[in-house]
Amino acid sequence: AFMVRAQELNPGHEPTQLQIQELRRILAADVPGPLEISGADVLTGPHVGELGPATGGASVVVVTYNSVCSIGECAELVLASLGLEDELILIDNASTDGTEHLLSAIAEGDARVKVIVNSENLGYSRAANIGILASKGKTIVTLNPDAYVSPGWLKSMSAHLVKGVAAVGPMSDNIGGDQFIGHLLGDRRPPIEEIPSLLAKERRKQTQETKFIVGICVVVKRETLHKHGLLEEATELGADDLEFSLRMRLLGLKLLVAQDVFVRHDRGVSFSSLPQPEKVKRQVRSDMALVRKVEAFYGVNNVPSSMEMWGTPIFEEALERMKNLGGGPDA
Repeated sequence: AFMVRAQELNPGHEPTQLQIQELRRILAADVPGPLEISGADVLTGPHVGELGPATGGASVVVVTYNSVCSIGECAELVLASLGLEDELILIDNASTDGTEHLLSAIAEGDARVKVIVNSENLGYSRAANIGILASKGKTIVTLNPDAYVSPGWLKSMSAHLVKGVAAVGPMSDNIGGDQFIGHLLGDRRPPIEEIPSLLAKERRKQTQETKFIVGICVVVKRETLHKHGLLEEATELGADDLEFSLRMRLLGLKLLVAQDVFVRHDRGVSFSSLPQPEKVKRQVRSDMALVRKVEAFYGVNNVPSSMEMWGTPIFEEALERMKNLGGGPDA
C-alpha cells in the first residue's frame, strides 16, 4: 500500500514502479493456476441452464461492499421505478461499515426487496451470480451500488432488448467509451439532474451498437443468461464486463447503448474501500482469468488488441501486465 501511494505521489519514480511490478509477480504466484478451458468453453459462462422460467417482471441485482454512503439513494431510486411484479435483490459481500444493517432497513416493509448476506467477500461476479440465481424476473439487471437511475430507465432500456440483442447499457457520466454522456452533449453543460429528461426527449428510442458495455448497469434477458451462462466468476474484480461483452459478441449477439437513458455514477466507491494489497491481488487474479480465456479462444500468439476486442484500450495495460508476469495458459 505504501509503494502504491508513493507511485501516486511520484508517478515517474522508477524504483517504486519496479517494486510494484515485483509485488504483482508475487501476488500472481499466489493466485489459482490456469483455467482449464478450451476454445469452445470460452463461449459458455457458468450456471448454464440453471435459471429456470421467470415468475416476475424485472429483477435488479445490486452487490454491495462497504456501500453505506451510496446504497440508500441507489435503492430508493430503483424502488421508485419498480412495479409490484419486480424485485430488488441486494447481496452484501461481508461489509464492515454498517451496510448490512442499512440493507435490512431498506428491505423492511417492502416485499419487493430480498437481502442476501455473504459471510466473506466472494468477489463481484460470484456475488452477482448468487443474486441472479435467486431472481425471478424475465429481465435481469446488474447495477452498481454507486449508480443512480432516473424515472423511466428500466422501461426504456428493456424496450431495446429485441431479438439478437444480448444486453443494453445506459449513458453515464463517470464512464468511458461509447457510453460517455459527453459524446451526446457536445459543448452543452446542463445540470446533471436535467440530463435524463433531455436524453429522453432528444434521443428517444435511439441506440448505438457497441463492443463493450460497462458493468455499472446492464440489462439482459433471463433467457440469454439461462442459455449462455452468467458472469465469469474468475473475473472477480473489474474484468467481468469485458468478459461478458466479448462472449456475447463472439456468440453473434449485439450490445446496445440506450442513448435515451442516463444513469449517474459515482465510480469506484466500493472498489476504493478495499485494502490496497487485496485490491491488487484481486485485480491481478481477475486480469489473469480474462487473459487466459482470451488466449484459449484466439491462441496465445494471436490475441487481438483491446481496441479490436472491445473498441477501447481499457485492457491493454492488463495484457501488458500479463506479459511481464509471464502470462499465458502455461505460465
